[in-house]
Amino acid sequence: MLNTMKSRNSGKSFLQISFIFLLVTQISSAQWFWQNPLPQGNHLYGVDYVNNTIAYAVGGGNTIIKSTDGGVSWTHIYSDQFKHDFNALCFLDENNGWVTGDASNILKTTNGGSSWIQQTSAIYASIFSIYFINASTGWLAGSYGAILKTTNGGNDWILQSSGTTVELRSIFFYDELNGWAVGNNGIIVNTTNGGENWTPQSSGFAGTFYAVYFADANHGWAAGYLGTILQTTDGGTSWIQQQSGTQNSILSICFSNPNIGWMAVGGGLVLKTTDGGNNWVLQDTGYFRGFYSVSFTDQNNGLLTGSFGFIIKTTDSGASWIEISSGYLHNYLAVFFVDENYGWVSGWEGTILKTTNGGNNWSLITNPSSANYYGSLSFTDQNNGWAVGAGGTIIKTSDGGATWDLQVSGTASNLLYISSVNSQKAWVVGNDGEVLNTIDGGNNWVHQTSGVSYYLLGVDFINDQTGWIAGFNGTILKTTDGGSTWISKTSGTNVSLYAICFVDENTGWVTGDGKILKTTDGGETWNQQVNSFSGGLYSVKFIDINTGWISWSSTGHILKTTNGGTDWTMHFTGASLALNACYFINANVGWAVGSGAILKTTTGGVSFVEDEQIDEVPKEFLLSHNYPNPFNPSTKIKYSIPQSSNVVIKVFDVLGNEIETLVNEEKSVGTYEITWYAEQLPSGVYFYQLKAGTFVQTRKMILMK
Repeated sequence: MLNTMKSRNSGKSFLQISFIFLLVTQISSAQWFWQNPLPQGNHLYGVDYVNNTIAYAVGGGNTIIKSTDGGVSWTHIYSDQFKHDFNALCFLDENNGWVTGDASNILKTTNGGSSWIQQTSAIYASIFSIYFINASTGWLAGSYGAILKTTNGGNDWILQSSGTTVELRSIFFYDELNGWAVGNNGIIVNTTNGGENWTPQSSGFAGTFYAVYFADANHGWAAGYLGTILQTTDGGTSWIQQQSGTQNSILSICFSNPNIGWMAVGGGLVLKTTDGGNNWVLQDTGYFRGFYSVSFTDQNNGLLTGSFGFIIKTTDSGASWIEISSGYLHNYLAVFFVDENYGWVSGWEGTILKTTNGGNNWSLITNPSSANYYGSLSFTDQNNGWAVGAGGTIIKTSDGGATWDLQVSGTASNLLYISSVNSQKAWVVGNDGEVLNTIDGGNNWVHQTSGVSYYLLGVDFINDQTGWIAGFNGTILKTTDGGSTWISKTSGTNVSLYAICFVDENTGWVTGDGKILKTTDGGETWNQQVNSFSGGLYSVKFIDINTGWISWSSTGHILKTTNGGTDWTMHFTGASLALNACYFINANVGWAVGSGAILKTTTGGVSFVEDEQIDEVPKEFLLSHNYPNPFNPSTKIKYSIPQSSNVVIKVFDVLGNEIETLVNEEKSVGTYEITWYAEQLPSGVYFYQLKAGTFVQTRKMILMK
């Protein structure tokens, strides 16, 4: 194992330390899985190339992946239904290692990632770096100058006084006594007694150091912002600036032997030394990506990881690099499927992708337009469909996307959404109140008068006469004559409404900035549904009057209801970036797309997974205290059911307002555990209540951000 340094920014606070040891069993968010890119699309902040066959990488959205063939293929070895970013890792060998991240997540494995032990889950800080000198002794560095040490493999962690409150981005120990930590504001601190005392060293640099490495007790390097490299030959008593040849940030340092080393640089660059770090030569990998981490298992074989799941490998000491990750990296705005196999995705850079096997494979489709984005798609069958986008662009295909015809829209306004009822009739909405209609397959597009000048963001028709439009300033319009006339309806809000979906002539939903509205009378009146989700609710899709989904601007989350929107539950998809759209063809099969991401579910997108404990049969009803408490942003709730019962678990605020329903179904005998994710809620006191038959119990919990 060779040392690698990992880092990333965080604004979370260091509030409290408590320690618990919990075996993480099969808690899963694998209800969603990646289809593009592969093996996954979250940023990879750290990689550890342990030996010639075994490598690990960590990143956003709970990502821990493992390779057993030298980095050629990767598998996911950890999942959870709530979101955290993992920032760093340290493996001593192919079995024993640690992973750290936001919200003070510290995980340990002793069996190569088959299972994980959660060591310190209640430290409210971001941990940016971890380093173990042996199986017993290690250190962590993170927010607000936090340095922690363990001498028993992480069973206990002791807070050390670093003498600073700035974020520490990287920590390195040459032996059990001599160590250095670096971070924001040019901070360098050094210890010569295992961390009992930390002494600041003068760097003469005001930027951020992201990485530190020492070859011995005297020779070391600190690197970071604007390509800065400092070298010391006296243990840090003095630091001298070296030439990097770049102004891109340096985020990681790795040496394979005392002479040969590498630094990972943003913008697809690598720095290499062959003379023990006296000189660094800038190399271009050929891939313009942000690199976060580099790791070599010997002087020839190395891995680089970076943004959007990017992985490249070298077998010739960095002379050439081969991309391991695959897929199309674009910001996807729309997704549409006509059945379980045939679907299309569109987005920025004029991108359109197609699949004929449910997303197992995606192909890039060429089209005749120079539009810089396609914001919406609508298909009536496997062959006939439209895409609309920037500058009044409308293109149509009659062969499933193999070829496209550019149609004359008659407008230069950006077109944002399309709804079609058959291959001949469709409606398009866009900027400045623009509404277009065709009744001849797009040979002619006719402007319709909307009566508004706002951006119109969504349109939905259930037949060739009846349709609705949603847009800026709470705009909702309705037509019953195919759009010849549009009538404004009162939404009760002035926020932007992004999407609209109807399942019949009476029942529909509109979503917008923190709003979910429902109508049961064809849009004559709209009622706000109770929800606690702020930010953009960008798309909505219902398959019947009960079951629907919403894509949420909060990174990687989908909202779901099974009772027409009376209750909405939040589910993490495993993506750490915003999702712009979702589409379901039935209660189980659906897709979500966003920034560089295409994900699929075959279980309805549910990500609250409860683990029945089979070791004993409960003797009584019990609602346990949540852990951790206080918490941020998630907490676990365990409950026991001694007999089959209809179980309801709800969360309330301090005023008694219902916040969320976590469970509402028949449960067999057993002990269950569920995780409540409260990132969208403010700090405060909340209550959770269990009802099972005649049994009722309520407990208090504290969200502390």
